[in-house]
Amino acid sequence: MMKISETYDVAIVGSGQASWNLAIPLANQGQKVVMLENDIWGGTCPNRGCDPKKLMSQVALNYYQAKLQASKGLGTISSFDWHALSKFKHQTIDPLTDQLHDSFRKVGIATIKAHGHFVGDKLFANRQEIHAKKIVLALGRSAVIPNILGNELLKTSTDFFDLAELPKNLTIIGAGYIAFELASIAQAAGSNVTIIQHNHRPLKQFPEVLVKDLVKQLETRGVKFLMDTDVESISGDSRHQIAHTSTGSRVESNVIIAAIGRQPNIHGVGLEESGIKADDKKGIIVDEYLQTTLPNVYATGDVISKSVPAITPTAISEAHYLSQLFTGEEKKPFSYPLIATAVYGIPRLAMVGDFSEGTNQKEISLDTLFSSVVSSEIGSKVYLSYKNNKLVGAAMLGLHADERINELALLIQKQMTSKDLEKIDFIFPSPQSDLFKLIS
Repeated sequence: MMKISETYDVAIVGSGQASWNLAIPLANQGQKVVMLENDIWGGTCPNRGCDPKKLMSQVALNYYQAKLQASKGLGTISSFDWHALSKFKHQTIDPLTDQLHDSFRKVGIATIKAHGHFVGDKLFANRQEIHAKKIVLALGRSAVIPNILGNELLKTSTDFFDLAELPKNLTIIGAGYIAFELASIAQAAGSNVTIIQHNHRPLKQFPEVLVKDLVKQLETRGVKFLMDTDVESISGDSRHQIAHTSTGSRVESNVIIAAIGRQPNIHGVGLEESGIKADDKKGIIVDEYLQTTLPNVYATGDVISKSVPAITPTAISEAHYLSQLFTGEEKKPFSYPLIATAVYGIPRLAMVGDFSEGTNQKEISLDTLFSSVVSSEIGSKVYLSYKNNKLVGAAMLGLHADERINELALLIQKQMTSKDLEKIDFIFPSPQSDLFKLIS
C-alpha cells in the first residue's frame, strides 16, 4: 500500500456540512487539513437533500398560494410546469458541488477523491495511508431500502429530485419528514399521491394535534393515507409498479419512493477492525467530546448516535464545537443548543424547544390574524409550551411556519417575557406583530 509522507493536523472522511464547518475554520487558523470524499463534494445536504428540497418545495408553495389568491386579484395560473422546475433545480443545484470543492481548496484544505477507511487503527485513502494527528468521521447517512421482494424497483428522495417527468401516480412508503415533503411537492405539481405508513402515528416528534391537521389538509387536496399498513412486496417494471400491502390492497404507481428512514454509513470503512464502536441503526458511539472509542478519532454529523434529530443544524453545531476543541478555544464537553426543526410540507410544520411532561400547552388559531387573512392562510395555528410561566417550546403549522419558528426560538433562547416584548414596537401590520401580540 502506498503511503503519503505528509502529516496533517486533521483528516476528515466526508465532505458534507459536518465536514466543511469543521475544516474551513481549522484551515483559516493555519491547521493542515485533508478531506477525503468518494462520492460527491459537499455531501447530501446541498446536492441531494436540503437545498434541492427547499428549492422545489418553495416553488410548489408559491404555486399553492397563487391558487389560494386567484380570486383575490392574482388571476388564474393555468398549470404547474414540472419541466421548468426541473431545469431550475439543475441550473441552481448542479454547480454547487464544484463551487464547494473550490471553496475548500481556496482556504488550503487538501482534498482527495478516495474511499476513506481503516486498516487496523490506520486511516487509508484507497491504498494510500493518511497520517494525521486527529481523524474525524463525517460519513453521513443514506436511505433505508426495505428488505422486500421487488425492492429493486424502489426509488429514493435522490431519485425524486432528478425525475425528468412528473409521475401520474406516486406512492411513498413511510410517513416521516421526507414523505410529507415529497408528497406536498408532487401533489402541488399534479401527481396522485399515496402515503403508506406501518403505524397510525406519523411525525412522532411533533405535537399530534398539528400532525393530524397537516394530514387532514393533505387529504383534502387529494393525498391518500394508508395507515397501519405494511408493504410486503413490489411487482411490475420501471414504468408501472404495484405495492402489495398487508391489508390485501394493491396500490398502483408509476414511481414508488422508499422513505422509511436513513441509516448511518458505517459499513465498509473498517470500524469494527479499528475498534470503533457503532450501532447499526443509531450510528457511531461518541463520548461527551465527540470522540469515538479509538483515541484521537472523532465523529460528527448524521453518522453519530445521538438523542437529537440527525439534521444539518445539529451537524453544524458539532462541527463548530470540534473546531474550537481542536484549537484549544473550547475545553468543556459538548452540549446541543436549542434546536429548531421543520417539515417542508404544504403547509409547513415546525417546532422548537420543550414539550415534555410537566409543561403546559395551549393552542392558538392564527386564521383570524391580519397577516393570515392577507396571505389566504387557512388552518394555521401555533402550539405553545410553558413552564413556570415562561415560554419553553413552540410548534406551528402554517405556510410560513419554518420562518416564524426561528423567531420563536430566539424568544425562547433569550427567555424573553411578555414585558420584554412590550418594550419592542414591531412593524405593524406584520406577522411578527400579530404573533407576538398573541404570545404576550
